[in-house]
Amino acid sequence: MRVRHPELVLAAATLVSAPMLPGLIDGGISPLSALVRFLIALVACWMAGSILSRLITAYTNQVRRAAIAKQIEEENTRRRIMAEEALRRRADRATGAAGATGATGQNGVPGSNGISGNKANVDRSNVNGSNGISGNDANRTANPGANPGVNPGGGELRMP
Repeated sequence: MRVRHPELVLAAATLVSAPMLPGLIDGGISPLSALVRFLIALVACWMAGSILSRLITAYTNQVRRAAIAKQIEEENTRRRIMAEEALRRRADRATGAAGATGATGQNGVPGSNGISGNKANVDRSNVNGSNGISGNDANRTANPGANPGVNPGGGELRMP
């Protein structure tokens, strides 16, 4: 039977044996009898300390296992989130590279403007030869007859 703190067991046995001290001093209790009583108190306190140590160790191990399980779960969640983000970034790069025209955009990735999805393809289609007008305005610039308010020369716009 193990005890974590034997000094506390000895202190408890001394406290349990303390009431017989006046009888030992007055001569009412023989020294041999006092020693036997102290040894019985020491054994009883040792057993109580052993049970208490075992109980505390069991609860400590249970709490420690729960904390480790929580850390493992948090780590698995963090890894799952990082994997999902990596897949999302790869998908964004794959959709961005499909419409690339050779121009480098944000972060030096060819054809990426930092915009994902259909909007990126619309904006990327205007990289070659556009004058900064995006979307439908670029189509109107390329086809001047479609909108009479757009100056095909790239100068100021006229309002009809």
